[in-house]
Amino acid sequence: MSHYTPPLHRRILPWLFFLIFLAVAPVLLLYTAGYRYNAKKNQLERNGTLIVDSTPSGATIFIDGHTTHETSPVTFLNMAPGWHRLELKKPGFHPWKKTMEVRAEQVSFANDIWLWREHTPSLVLEGDFRSSTPNPLQDMLALIEQSSSSSAKLWYWSPTQTPPILQQIPSSTVDRLSPLRWNARGTALLGGGITMEQETWWSKPVEHARIDLLPRAIYHWLDQSAIGSNGRTQFVLDARTQTFTQTPLVPPTLSTSNHLSLKTEATSSGRLLVERSIRTHAFALPPGNWNFGDLRSPYVLLNDGDHWLAVHPRSDQPHQGEIRGDRPRWFDGARQPTALFLSPREVWVWTIGNAPLLLWRQSEPLVQAVWHRSGQYIFLADKTRLSAISLNDHYGRIVTTLAEFDDIVDMGLVGRDLYIAATKNNQRGLWRMQVE
Repeated sequence: MSHYTPPLHRRILPWLFFLIFLAVAPVLLLYTAGYRYNAKKNQLERNGTLIVDSTPSGATIFIDGHTTHETSPVTFLNMAPGWHRLELKKPGFHPWKKTMEVRAEQVSFANDIWLWREHTPSLVLEGDFRSSTPNPLQDMLALIEQSSSSSAKLWYWSPTQTPPILQQIPSSTVDRLSPLRWNARGTALLGGGITMEQETWWSKPVEHARIDLLPRAIYHWLDQSAIGSNGRTQFVLDARTQTFTQTPLVPPTLSTSNHLSLKTEATSSGRLLVERSIRTHAFALPPGNWNFGDLRSPYVLLNDGDHWLAVHPRSDQPHQGEIRGDRPRWFDGARQPTALFLSPREVWVWTIGNAPLLLWRQSEPLVQAVWHRSGQYIFLADKTRLSAISLNDHYGRIVTTLAEFDDIVDMGLVGRDLYIAATKNNQRGLWRMQVE
């Protein structure tokens, strides 16, 4: 009986397959473990993870120019390390684009992306509006309409209120109109009172309410009271009871606000901030004609024109920093008092206690800056362009142009819509922009 000997190729094939398995198995194991070969670095690297989310969700995601066939929110596992072009698209919204880095063995996030609606501005009210100031609840706008060179009207307008409340502004104040200031509850409004040269008036958003003039002084709100001083007399308007009192000031006191006083310093031309509690504390202020500008517990903001100073009266280090800008625009959702300040061509953000941070600078004059409700974006307007700007340093300053106008005067946020006092296509009025 003869012994059968398989052909050579049959004897070799099992060993060949075994050798191939030994060669391929480590590659497969490394691949399933998330490793890839980086030809640029000539080495194996473990992949990273990318988490993408957006508001609104459901945006189609493109990576390096190719669709992933995925929509937000989604997690991409085993992303090759390096820089990738990320783009989100959703019908009816502006696209979002950014080149971002995915790092080996790390999780990268693109999870606070806001997509802005593509919306053509619609005219809400016709008129030559000079300002557009929302109340703190963001459910009503105070508008000043320039009727003529010697006449102006105050509108209280709300998307849910018909018709708007209309009041006549005293003619003597028309040529010196200044930014309007609501009290904290949005129950009363101050016009003027920023400098001694301005006449000041106040009003309530109530039908048939009067606009009453106040003595010339520098005013600030303390809850529902408007407090003013001309250095000789203290004026207090209680907007709730509509009562007005005036009290002579005894030198060296220049102004008072609750438990705080501004006084002249006897040994110099400087000023003191005096805090009256169980013990009286006095703080020497930097040189300047400081006045009470705003209160944001536990801080008091003093201002000298466009120069602002923050003081914490009950701190061991009362001086909390300085900034230059027009006025604070507070973000109510911040843990620490945080505000935007606008200068002619710059936007700054200031979290009191920290150094001010420059957010944006451009050559064209800026008109207005408004917080988005997330605190991660602002809306910014110059004379012709309305934009949304990201404040997230991880992405950089991503700018999305939302609309263009012939001439923008002011803007404010009511609810989730922007209202812009502007001229567009030769039509002057208040325009609505749906941004979300």
